Amino acid sequence: MKLIFLFAFSMGLLVNSSAQKDTIKGLRFGFLPVATYDSDLGLKAGILVTAYQFGDGSLYPDYVYNASYEINRTTKGSGISQLFFDSGTLLKGGKHRIVADFSLIHEQATDFYGFNGAASHYDPDFEDEESSEYISRMYYNFDRKILRITADWHKQMGNRFVFLAGIHHYGFQQSSVDIDKLNKGKDAGDLLPDTFSLYDYYIERGIITAQQADGGNVTALRTGLVFDTRDAEFNPVSGSWLEAIVTANPAFPWVETPFVRASVILRNYLPVWKKRITVATRLGWQDNLGKQAPFYFMPYLSQSYCNNSLVEGLGGGKTLRGILRNRIWGDGFVYGNIELRMSLATFKAINQKIEIKFKPFFDFGMITDQVDYKLIPSTVLHSRPPLNIADVPDKLHGSSGAGIHFVMNDNFILSIDYGKSLNANDGNSGLYIGTGFLF
Repeated sequence: MKLIFLFAFSMGLLVNSSAQKDTIKGLRFGFLPVATYDSDLGLKAGILVTAYQFGDGSLYPDYVYNASYEINRTTKGSGISQLFFDSGTLLKGGKHRIVADFSLIHEQATDFYGFNGAASHYDPDFEDEESSEYISRMYYNFDRKILRITADWHKQMGNRFVFLAGIHHYGFQQSSVDIDKLNKGKDAGDLLPDTFSLYDYYIERGIITAQQADGGNVTALRTGLVFDTRDAEFNPVSGSWLEAIVTANPAFPWVETPFVRASVILRNYLPVWKKRITVATRLGWQDNLGKQAPFYFMPYLSQSYCNNSLVEGLGGGKTLRGILRNRIWGDGFVYGNIELRMSLATFKAINQKIEIKFKPFFDFGMITDQVDYKLIPSTVLHSRPPLNIADVPDKLHGSSGAGIHFVMNDNFILSIDYGKSLNANDGNSGLYIGTGFLF
């Protein structure tokens, strides 16, 4: 049985004194310690430290620059180490902006439920120890390491338009879950069986090609245009955001699978009662133009700005809350989120401006461009359950739930969301604790 315990809190540390009632000055820090325990992956401990420089306060809620560092490790080897920098208004009064990231990510058990959404059947009994159909708690997982180095340049063009250009490099290393490592220290009754997984099954049948099975490199050159009328960047209550990005992964010598990707995201924030209640919506689409991307990069969500350690879809805390992470895996997809954000209280604590917001939400998405593959005959003699995939178009996936946000200085946001899937084939529910609004 898998046991998970979470502990997280957020606090602010005053470095320079604040003056005016609703203005924040100087350098401010935010902290988010996290401790979790998982009976398979071990004890995880980590911390996110973020620093905002507000200068003399005249820019607030904008900032001069922002830097953050996140690190967490588990006792059995998983972990994240991310260094993030955003120059904010530091460069020429904000007319130029540099956003950069360096991350090392190791997931011993990243989620994989097959391709093309509803075309791949999810059977929870395969990972349920109490079921007669039980295979392994790791049946829907594989081991993954990611090296990520990104840098984007944003150029302000007038009051509303922003041009961006950047380069993103990703190095993926993948393999089957290391069962021996995860079994170290376990009692006999808790040992994971050394058996096949869906990832192994997909490789054996040629759905995941041998060239892509153990990972590869993506070095993406990207450019885009953003139209932004929001009243604030991280805690908006009115305005809109429209972005369009084209990403090209050229045939460099170290790149195995070149491709071109396009993505469009529209966000809208409609105040329905002063600044206390806002209807926030997001609608996104992305697809590859021509040749499909390698399977390991397909779920990666293209965005003009992102300070999260990993944003993938569809499914999970960053896209469709309550649906299994990466449940809906395809070459192209659409997705959307609707939130009713309500401000419950605003006050000062330890010289920081704090706001508490509550919101119900509805998330949805579906595959619009399926993964193409060819099945090869199985050469394995021992019995296995049938590979339950169908040649059918995807259908709409949905989830609903609610969340609460603790907003500090309109920039550092602690979020707690709970979502429930509306379809049993997409999982049951999910609880997510992190930073920032979903959009």
